[in-house]
Amino acid sequence: DGLLDRLGDALAGRPLDLAICNAGAVASADRRTPQGFEHMLAVNYLAKHALIAGLRERQLFDLDRRPAPRIVIVSSEAHRDAELIEAEALGACPAFSTRGAVARYGSTKLALTIFAQELARRLPGIAVHAMCPGAVATEIAREAPRWSQPLLRPVFRRLFQSPQRAAEPALYLALAPQLEGDTGLYFHQWTRKSPDPRARDAERGRAQWDATEALLARARASPSP
Repeated sequence: DGLLDRLGDALAGRPLDLAICNAGAVASADRRTPQGFEHMLAVNYLAKHALIAGLRERQLFDLDRRPAPRIVIVSSEAHRDAELIEAEALGACPAFSTRGAVARYGSTKLALTIFAQELARRLPGIAVHAMCPGAVATEIAREAPRWSQPLLRPVFRRLFQSPQRAAEPALYLALAPQLEGDTGLYFHQWTRKSPDPRARDAERGRAQWDATEALLARARASPSP
């Protein structure tokens, strides 16, 4: 809340018309944040929910703006067929090692995609879209085993997109005038697709939203260790 209050102070008199939520992480093993959340879930999903909810609560989006403000959620195709994190298990910190990290990443991206669809239903006056940029040459694999790093670096350089190229579809969703009036879109790079059916389930979206709000409220009420 303190960070959001400072952000609100910095944005005073300058309401937002665009937010792109892009931060992501792949951890080598399970670990907890200072608030007690599993690290990947916190970075890949919970932080986005807390940020957007905080901006909305502080009325920092310009709802009178035309065209409408937009929120773009950078998700991943890894959300498809990923194991679902049930709403009541969002606060759990399951054990996993390097072998299970990619599967856990997909689960956190499924939670994020569910969030994007639910956010689109809950925010009249704001367009909310989600997308997967594809394979990108970033430092997201920096926690991969040391022995694999010499193998990964040339693969990333030759086969993965640059961050600049990968950002282009996100910017299209953020700025394209032809999307005015749309909300809840999902793109894989430049291709419009339907997200996993579980992400479009309104009942599941409501359950995850309510559980997340309760989880974040408990964290705010408890001092960090």
